[in-house]
Amino acid sequence: RSEIIPLFWHISKSGGTTVEELCSRCFNLVKASGKSISTTGEIQHDDEDNGPVKVIFVYGLHKVNVDMSTIEGIARAKQQNLIQSSLAQIIFTPHIHESSTLFTSTTQKGQLFTVFRHPIHRAVSLFHYLQHASWEPTYNPKLKDMSIEDYAMSEEHVEEDWMVRKLVNKMEGPLMMEDLELAKEIVRTKCIVGLMDHMEESMRRFSQVFGWNNANPSSSQQQLLPSPSNTNDVNQEIQNLNVQTCMKNILEKGGENKFAHPTEMEGSMAWELLKLKNVWDMQLYEYVLFLFEEQAILFQ
Repeated sequence: RSEIIPLFWHISKSGGTTVEELCSRCFNLVKASGKSISTTGEIQHDDEDNGPVKVIFVYGLHKVNVDMSTIEGIARAKQQNLIQSSLAQIIFTPHIHESSTLFTSTTQKGQLFTVFRHPIHRAVSLFHYLQHASWEPTYNPKLKDMSIEDYAMSEEHVEEDWMVRKLVNKMEGPLMMEDLELAKEIVRTKCIVGLMDHMEESMRRFSQVFGWNNANPSSSQQQLLPSPSNTNDVNQEIQNLNVQTCMKNILEKGGENKFAHPTEMEGSMAWELLKLKNVWDMQLYEYVLFLFEEQAILFQ
């Protein structure tokens, strides 16, 4: 559905980078996202954030030269009429409220979708990742020598109910039950829900609702796939097979931006401390699990 622009809410360490890779490489979608980072952590700067919006080719993928990972970048994308340009086929951003303003002066609409992860697993993964990910804007060298228990008890470093706060646009101050209820209502009425623990099924749903099944793998991925005998008459069955092969290759290696780290057992000190910091997110996640099952009927 070309009049609908998919808007992916990127929740850190919840499979968002994998979704971005799948959409870019397997479905060959032109994206508007954050800064391009190579597998070695090198950040691409050339031609990004400069001049009028245009499609650039970075690390083998097509993207629009905007930075949707920052408030400033979103403001520039709005000023440069990103939506009206029709260049981006999909948008990835952690800032859903700010990104929604992109659609205020256009007839085109955005459709929110995302992948959720258990809040404690996400918090543990984020801690270990930010200890080492010096290329990330949120990297903090103070975390390098901290234990996860110290991190969980800190007021300065650890996230508190990030998902609910982002949904209701309330990053400071105490959260109340009405905030949780509003967050639930936003997800229920505005969002196509995916789960990191069910990535293949989530991608099936996303591709169905956005009509990605007719997409082709990018040229870089095509090199890894069998070439049809007649390239001028590639039938739909072959195209779908290539897309599925591409997705399988990425998912079988565990997705993108995967970072090996110790896990925390439920009931451990770190687990309980992090749960105290994510009381509302835990309740939201339980509701998301229900929604994932409820939305299944839409994709049968």
